[in-house]
Amino acid sequence: MTNIGRPFQISPWCAVGRAEQLSATGEAERQQEREREEGMGRIFTVELEGRTYSCRVCNTHLALAQDLISRSFRSCRGKAYLFNSVTNITVGDLEERMMLSGTDTVADIFCCFCGQNVGWKYEAVQEKYQKYKEGKFVLQRDRIVDGIDSGFEIDTCSGGSSRYLALPSAINNA
Repeated sequence: MTNIGRPFQISPWCAVGRAEQLSATGEAERQQEREREEGMGRIFTVELEGRTYSCRVCNTHLALAQDLISRSFRSCRGKAYLFNSVTNITVGDLEERMMLSGTDTVADIFCCFCGQNVGWKYEAVQEKYQKYKEGKFVLQRDRIVDGIDSGFEIDTCSGGSSRYLALPSAINNA
């Protein structure tokens, strides 16, 4: 992991951690634009090397694939992934939340650049068999982009040439 700084205008989520106070009705975008107009300072995000998971909105790196613990988590929005560590986030206020495994103390986490709620952090869990979650992060699958599928496409019909894939059974029968 290297710290290659990408300069950005500072956003209210990185400076003060207020993302949880802004509604999803566009207030976040209006606040960010106001701060850019005021010419506030810069922040630097960490660019991760290797296979990464990034914010779906702004493509800021959030986690490395090697820190992925489990892909079998669920949220109210669908699939979610459990990570040992994440970066370029801010942490919201602690709250007691009813999860599938019981009531846990969690804090929402937000992308530090765009303010998108990307998941939550487990602070404390009630059940002893769930203690492995404490201090870990959950990223919601619909809020992140996997570094592998972030825009890479294969053109199978370029140049007008036709190519056929020979299957092993076709080779054996020839």
